[in-house]
Amino acid sequence: MGQLPPLAAKARDHSSLALPQGLPAERTLALLVFKREQKEEVRSWIEGMGLRRDPTIPWLKVRVVPAEAGPVAVTMESSAPAALPAGLRPDRLLSVATDTDRLVQSMGLFNTDHAQVVVLGRDGQVLAKAQGAYDQDKARALMETLRSD
Repeated sequence: MGQLPPLAAKARDHSSLALPQGLPAERTLALLVFKREQKEEVRSWIEGMGLRRDPTIPWLKVRVVPAEAGPVAVTMESSAPAALPAGLRPDRLLSVATDTDRLVQSMGLFNTDHAQVVVLGRDGQVLAKAQGAYDQDKARALMETLRSD
């Protein structure tokens, strides 16, 4: 399906994380945001899947910043002063600066027009994917992949 290339991520709690090795579980749900307008799509997945309420689901929200924006943009994004909604941990909110087109191609994603939701293996393999706003059937398929051995 695709492969997450090695990336350096900055978390909202100011910690650094090497992806994919630093993923929190053998299989992790990652919600990728490419544009500010996609925040609502990602929020619909967080709410629809109950991610804030279910500590058994390993997940990350990843803001993808174009490489030309540079590390300053990642630092600004990861240190934004806005208060976190209840149930969101700062270490689950990441920012990465990368060549967006290469990332999309490498991961086998649809495009950057919508938020992308993927299940990643710790080796970076894309095991399942969906895009856009929350959809119950797509969420069920993602959870089946996330929970399967």
